[in-house]
Amino acid sequence: MNQNITQKQTILIADDDREFTSQVADTLAQEGFDPVQADSAVSAVKAFEAKKNIVLILFNIRLPGWEDARILLRGKFQSRININCSILLVLEDTQSPEMADVCTCDKDDFIFKPIGMPELVFRIRERLKKDQHLRENENSQVNPDPLKIYPSQLVATLDGRPLDLTTREFQLLWYLYQNRGVVLSRENIFEAVWGFHYGDIGTVAVNIKKLRDKLGSEHDYIKTVWGSGYVFTL
Repeated sequence: MNQNITQKQTILIADDDREFTSQVADTLAQEGFDPVQADSAVSAVKAFEAKKNIVLILFNIRLPGWEDARILLRGKFQSRININCSILLVLEDTQSPEMADVCTCDKDDFIFKPIGMPELVFRIRERLKKDQHLRENENSQVNPDPLKIYPSQLVATLDGRPLDLTTREFQLLWYLYQNRGVVLSRENIFEAVWGFHYGDIGTVAVNIKKLRDKLGSEHDYIKTVWGSGYVFTL
């Protein structure tokens, strides 16, 4: 057991290959982790809700129920993974990495089966190390003065006062800021922020207007590019 681990970290293994999950769980337990297994996307959601100290999820995108659960999962990922949880997507060796586009988390990475347990443990530790570094950096403010954005806390302030943003409005603001200077179509924004490929694209314009109203007319960060979409500028 790794003596450097002073407190067990929980890892959720979401895969319907019971031989694989059992082998992974045994290995992770020997390495000092607390493994939790789920054999469907729905059970993965339930496990994610039940266990508040999950630090990483191994997620096979071909799990039964994935298509039905992915939007719910994505919402939960946005509210928690960006703060304290990492994710590794599990793909079969015959799959293309592009198939993982169904998950739009910033911290996605891929592993391919079959994979040796020493390599898997190495990949997990590297992912945890990298994401811990990212989270430490996020603890400092992103500061396009006078707009200050604190992504880890889902908080934004303007001229020193907190902005009364819904979770969706914050996600929209953060997505636009991350892509500042880039013209984004309504379709791009809708898919990235709402997680849908199809739907009422008009909701983007509605939420852009709400966000602009809260930022105030004197802070013209979000500009319309007619015929193309929107761009965030400082």
